[in-house]
Amino acid sequence: MSNTMLSTSIPMAKIETANHANVQWINILKCIGIFTIYLGHYGDSAGYFYHFVFSFHVPLFFFISGYLENFNKNGFTKTIFKKIQTILIPFYFFGLFSIIIFSINGNYNQHFILQLIIGLAQGSIRNQYFAGSLWFLTSLFCIILIFQIIKLVKYKSLILIISFILYFTAQNLLPNNPLISPSWCYNLDSALVYLIFYTFGYLIFPYINKMLNLNNFIKKILFVCLFVVTFIYTVEMYFGNDLFNLIPYMQNQYVSQITFIISTLIIILFWIFVSYMLQDAKLLGEIGMNTLYLCGNENVIKLLIPTLLSMFGLNLTISTPLMACIMSMLLLLIVYKFIVPFQKCILNGINNHLKFPK
Repeated sequence: MSNTMLSTSIPMAKIETANHANVQWINILKCIGIFTIYLGHYGDSAGYFYHFVFSFHVPLFFFISGYLENFNKNGFTKTIFKKIQTILIPFYFFGLFSIIIFSINGNYNQHFILQLIIGLAQGSIRNQYFAGSLWFLTSLFCIILIFQIIKLVKYKSLILIISFILYFTAQNLLPNNPLISPSWCYNLDSALVYLIFYTFGYLIFPYINKMLNLNNFIKKILFVCLFVVTFIYTVEMYFGNDLFNLIPYMQNQYVSQITFIISTLIIILFWIFVSYMLQDAKLLGEIGMNTLYLCGNENVIKLLIPTLLSMFGLNLTISTPLMACIMSMLLLLIVYKFIVPFQKCILNGINNHLKFPK
């Protein structure tokens, strides 16, 4: 991919206009993403959804974050301080909130609570911490930090090359593959892998933006064709059939690592089409605007609701994929309506008392 091609962009005024015009579909996409995270964490009870959503839902959020990086006009220092305020502080807030709720429920002693706090201080290492969703926040912070450094090189083609180098290095040269056995504090090893999706979100922005603002018949036909292709591929992936397995040499580890990226981007593109077509769904957009809180409270709400129901002699058992889908949506609505408002007040109060460089 040439530097000229990657350097193509639309004027700043048009980007800002597009941002205001298209922000709703981005929120819908975020809503779909957080829904699939809640759904996927029901495990085998989610049926085909279980393995399907794990093929794209984490990269999807990193892709969206990279996409939105196009609207970041702050310098390096201001960006990092801003992300401390909007990512790390909420991370510790959600982590401490989760520790309190789980400690009360489990009647944990001081030693066990201390171990939970230490795990939180380490950044909630993926697959090792009880509040599983929190790892995303520290990994995202590391990705943004790394990307701000890489972005200093200016050339978009070089940004992509560096991201690929870090992607392959993390999977093939580190003692443990971060996709299988992450182990670094603040999920830095996972960040080195998922950075590639943040980068693609950043670089592909102009092309997606143009594609979603079609103004002639030929481009509309292209839109429909791309939707059909991504739809077919996504449906096959849902049933566990990766069409890339039909390609020779797929067992080669480097080839499979490349096709993993391509496969994930195809599915993400499909959900972009779906989000764009659903952009008038106001409630979904409002949920999507609060994914930070929905992510931070997943483990808590999945403990609180069954506990609350048990007080009335009811036993909540998720035994079918349909039940998992319905419950995931209900939990999102409960968090959005009842938990997000008061947590926003607390976090706003904390941030108002902290002095960050302007």
